[in-house]
Amino acid sequence: MTASCYKEISIGTLKVYMEFKGYNHRFLETKINLPQNLTFLEKEFLEKIRGNIRRGVVNFSLRISNNIDVLPKINTFIIEEILREIEKITKKPEKIEDWKIILGNPQIFTIEPRSYNEQELYKIREEFDELLKVFIEEREKEGKSIERSIQICLRNIEENLRKIEDENKNLPSEVKAILQKKIEEWKINIEKDRILQEIALILMKADINEELERLKSFIEKIRDKMQKDEFTGKYLDFIIQEMLRETNTLSSKTSKTKIIEYALEIKNELEKIRELISNVE
Repeated sequence: MTASCYKEISIGTLKVYMEFKGYNHRFLETKINLPQNLTFLEKEFLEKIRGNIRRGVVNFSLRISNNIDVLPKINTFIIEEILREIEKITKKPEKIEDWKIILGNPQIFTIEPRSYNEQELYKIREEFDELLKVFIEEREKEGKSIERSIQICLRNIEENLRKIEDENKNLPSEVKAILQKKIEEWKINIEKDRILQEIALILMKADINEELERLKSFIEKIRDKMQKDEFTGKYLDFIIQEMLRETNTLSSKTSKTKIIEYALEIKNELEKIRELISNVE
């Protein structure tokens, strides 16, 4: 789901900033951005995210101010070795008389990562868990909004299906009238049984009742799935594909302009739903 949440906390002298951002995506993609000296938490955070979220792009970032990623330390071993080598030359114990000369050696200093104590790490983990809960709640709110939008689309589809059914009811009489008119225009003599046979053939080819019933059935399946507490995004995407296929078949069977227009409206609503459910787990 599209959602975001942010928090700022204090841990001792540290200022910690955490943020979740989520975007639409058919699959789950996660990205964790941590300070260098906290990267060991990445696997743990990823497992928690993947344990609660199934689809979408999820980005989590953690930033700490007053945080020194690395701390300099004097390499006493190098200093002692330098003094011993000097003693070999001077033949007497040596002391550091000039710190500037000794400290000018780049090897004197070593860099070690800053470490966090157990209390600091516990607080970071705790705040991550709390923010993840808030993020999931925001996604659920977005999900409710998506559900309302899908329901509106489904009602619009049902309205267009009713219009198609009304148009389709008049099809037998319209076909008969057109056929009789053509016979009169062409001044040909055809037996009544033959006319009825032609009408029946035309109606069989233009029969869209099966497609209408399937579309109604798919609508009920979508509503049923949305009421269940389970991940339904991929399943709904499959149903929409089937509904688009049925609508295309319906359009190809009819020559009535009105029915084709209503079918186009249905396809438009289905595309809206497809866009919406790309964000549904």
